[in-house]
Amino acid sequence: MQVLASDSLYGGDGKDVLDAGSDNDYLWGGQDDDTLSAQAGDDYLYGENGDDILDAGTGNDSLYGGDNKDTLFGQAGNDLLEGGFGDDSLLGGDDNDTLLGQADSDTLEGGAGNDFLEGNSGTDKLFGQLGDDSLDGGTENDTLEGGDGNDLLDGGDNNDSLFGQAGNDTVIGNRGDDIADGGLGDDLLQGNEGRDRIFGQSGFDTLFGGGDGDTLWGGNDADILQGESGGDTLFGGLGDDTLDGGEDSDSLYGEAGADTLAGGSGDDMVDGGTENDTLSGNDGRDRLYGRQGNDLLEGNADNDELWGGDNDDTLLGQTGDDILRGEAGNDSLEGGEGADRIFGQIGKDTLSGSEGDDYLEGGAGDDSMTGGAGGDRIFGNDGNDIAEGDGGDDYIDGGANDDTLSGGEGVDRIFGQSGNDSLEGNDDNDFLDAGTGNDTLWGNDGDDELYGREDRDYIDGGIGRDKIYGGDAADTLFGQTGNDDIDGGSGDDSISGGDGADNIWGQAGNDFINANAGDDCIWGNEDDDTILGEAGSDNIDGGSGYDSIDGGAGNDQLIGGTGNDQLIGGAGNDTADGGIDDDQLLGGSGNDQLSGSQGQDSIFGEVGEDTLYGGDETDLMDGGASNDLVYGDSGDDTLTGDSGDDTLAGGSGNDLMGGGNGDDLLLGECDDDTMLGGAGKDTLDGGCGNDLLAGEAGSDSLYGNEGDDSIDGGSSDDTLAGGSGNDLLDGSSGNDSLDGNDGDDSLYGGSGNNVLNGGNGEDSLFGGSSTDLFVLSPSAGFDNIFSFQADRDYFGLTGNLTFDQLQIAQGTDTYTNDALISIAGSGEQLAWLKDFQFDLINSSHFVTYTPDGTLPEAFNTPSNIDPLTGEPVDSEDVGSEADDSLSGGIDDGSLGSIPEFAPSQNSTTVEESTFTLEGLTTGTEAGMLTATDGSTTTDDILLNGGSIPSMNFEGQNDDDILIYDNNNSLFGSVSSAQTQPIIPLNGTTVNSGISPTASNSASDNDLLITPAASPSDPLANSDLTGISIV
Repeated sequence: MQVLASDSLYGGDGKDVLDAGSDNDYLWGGQDDDTLSAQAGDDYLYGENGDDILDAGTGNDSLYGGDNKDTLFGQAGNDLLEGGFGDDSLLGGDDNDTLLGQADSDTLEGGAGNDFLEGNSGTDKLFGQLGDDSLDGGTENDTLEGGDGNDLLDGGDNNDSLFGQAGNDTVIGNRGDDIADGGLGDDLLQGNEGRDRIFGQSGFDTLFGGGDGDTLWGGNDADILQGESGGDTLFGGLGDDTLDGGEDSDSLYGEAGADTLAGGSGDDMVDGGTENDTLSGNDGRDRLYGRQGNDLLEGNADNDELWGGDNDDTLLGQTGDDILRGEAGNDSLEGGEGADRIFGQIGKDTLSGSEGDDYLEGGAGDDSMTGGAGGDRIFGNDGNDIAEGDGGDDYIDGGANDDTLSGGEGVDRIFGQSGNDSLEGNDDNDFLDAGTGNDTLWGNDGDDELYGREDRDYIDGGIGRDKIYGGDAADTLFGQTGNDDIDGGSGDDSISGGDGADNIWGQAGNDFINANAGDDCIWGNEDDDTILGEAGSDNIDGGSGYDSIDGGAGNDQLIGGTGNDQLIGGAGNDTADGGIDDDQLLGGSGNDQLSGSQGQDSIFGEVGEDTLYGGDETDLMDGGASNDLVYGDSGDDTLTGDSGDDTLAGGSGNDLMGGGNGDDLLLGECDDDTMLGGAGKDTLDGGCGNDLLAGEAGSDSLYGNEGDDSIDGGSSDDTLAGGSGNDLLDGSSGNDSLDGNDGDDSLYGGSGNNVLNGGNGEDSLFGGSSTDLFVLSPSAGFDNIFSFQADRDYFGLTGNLTFDQLQIAQGTDTYTNDALISIAGSGEQLAWLKDFQFDLINSSHFVTYTPDGTLPEAFNTPSNIDPLTGEPVDSEDVGSEADDSLSGGIDDGSLGSIPEFAPSQNSTTVEESTFTLEGLTTGTEAGMLTATDGSTTTDDILLNGGSIPSMNFEGQNDDDILIYDNNNSLFGSVSSAQTQPIIPLNGTTVNSGISPTASNSASDNDLLITPAASPSDPLANSDLTGISIV
């Protein structure tokens, strides 16, 4: 049976086939195995008894299978499918469906759309498929698969299997021993009660084991695993994972990725796995294994054992008598409290005993060791070691290779043994034996014995005038006080001139030279030297090699020469030239001239009015304090003006410029530049290229110029111009002016009263939180305006465009929620107001916008009509030099933001304006008042539904007309500024005893329409000749 019209069909007994056709139908299959097809319309299908097939077709349908094994097809539309009793199959189809399996073991498939699937009782299979679905397994052992989309899966009771599959899913096992698999996407998985197995798989997943002993696998990507209570086993898998064992004794395996593992309470085993991991034992006697990667291990409380494993690890024993073994890699080991045993083993390790009498053994590699408090025993063993006894009477043995040994406080015994060692006795009477090799010795205070022996030694000359010859080896030499002549000779020397005017030659080798006080002459000569001029006007030439030169105080002349050099001018007016290669120049205080010349240089003017030249390649420059000139020249440079009124010119390349404080000028020139104005009144010009401009603090002027630019005005009142290209302009805070110019631009006004002008192209304008003005221009493309607020925002008309030329209407089809402003004659679309009702705007929202961007007075003047009562509130007088129009309504007091419109309650003044009455409504309510500008030579008309204690007419060259109703005692007094008396229009006398005062030279009459005889007919007895009521 097929029915094409809307109908109700009941199959009754037998195997029926019901086809309802289109429209909204009701189909009831009845007994036996029926087939119900509804096709189009919002239909109701009920299979009742038997193995039924229900096909709803299109429309929002409701399908109920009833008893037995039914098959339900929702098809298109938002459908409700309920299987009822029996093992049912529910297929939701398109759109957002609700599928309820009810009793027995059902199969639910959501299909497309955001569906809700509930298995209820029975062993159910739920498939969310496409869309953001919600699946609830209910009771029994269910299988849930989310499919595509961001799904919510809840297994409910018993032992369920949940598979989130694609999308960012939430998978909750709930009660029972569940299997939860997140699949693709960033998933949230919760085991809750039971011994669960949880798999995060792909995506950034979060896993919670819940109670009992759970097993968690993070899978791919960076996952968060929390075992919570019970003895849990956690596997991070791939990605940078976070594992927390929680309560009880847990086993944590970070596996691949840079993981963070915390054992929690209990005696835990924590294994970092590969890459750079962070391990924390917390409470209990824990065992921590860093394995591969640069790991951080913290034993925390109790006596812990820490193994760093491969790579560069950090081991912290904390409290307790701990054992720390760095194993391979360059490790950092700190014992903390207690008598700790610390072994650096292989690699360049850093060992610290901290408190207690500790035993430190560096092992192979170049180690750094500090005994800390207590009498420590330190053995460097192999490698170039650094050892410091710190407090207490320490025994230090450098062992083989080149060691640096310092006794610290206490009576120390220091043995350099073989290698090029550095020994320092510090306080007290120390014994220093450099052993063989090229050694450095400081006796410092105390009656010390120092043996530098031969080879490359460090020598401290002490107080006095010194003559120091380093010889052929790599020596460290101190002249101390006096005018010293120091020749380092060949080798890597360290030289300090001390006080006085010294002559220092570093000669060959990587030398360290500190001239100290005086006007010194320093020649680094060959190799990589570090030279400090300190006080005085010094002449320093680094020569060849990678040199570090600091002129210190005085007017210094610094030359880097060849190599990657660092030049620091210090105090005074310095001149620095980096020379060839990649140099770093710092001017210090004073007016400096810094030139990077060739190479990738870093140049910092610091204090003073400096001039910086980057030179070739990619340079980093910072003008520092005062007014600086910074030129990037070629390359992708980074320029910072810092404080002061700076000028930054990036030159060619993709440059990053920051003006800092002060009124700065930033010039991007070509390529893709990033420009940050900083504080102050800055001017930014991006030039050609796709630039990023940010004015930041201060009233800035930002010009994107060519390219697709991103411009942010920052705080204060800024001017933004996009230029050509598809630009993004954001005024941020302050009263800003935004002009997109050419291209399809996006303008965001931000906070403050802003002017938004999209310019040419199809632009998107976002007004912000205050009063904004949106500029509409003919022949410039249409704008999409978002969040227009009728109670505070305006439109500015340009190009001789007037309100009378406009057509305002609601959109159709897909634009029914939007309002369209167009030119009535040509049909040209000016703007679409998104999510806006067209009748909320009228002529009061439109002002003329001048080309120079000057805001009309109306832009910053609030409404003077109480929005609740419609009554005037205290403000300035009505209309100056304009025709005003008042339109009436019932109980609507909204006036908009028309300037100087409403007078005070106690002295209503109508001055030099024309009011025309619109929509006059009888009754006792106050009328709605709106105003529009006009000429100065026509009539003034005012409608008021409330009591006005006094009324003063001051019309000029026109007739003033007052219309009021409902109360014969509206006025305490009525006066006129004209020489003619007030003439009532209904022929009766009103306040005839009042003598008008003359304050104007106008000659026309003021007309008053008096109250009507009956409140139900407010204008009965009134002569309205010559008055236009629209």
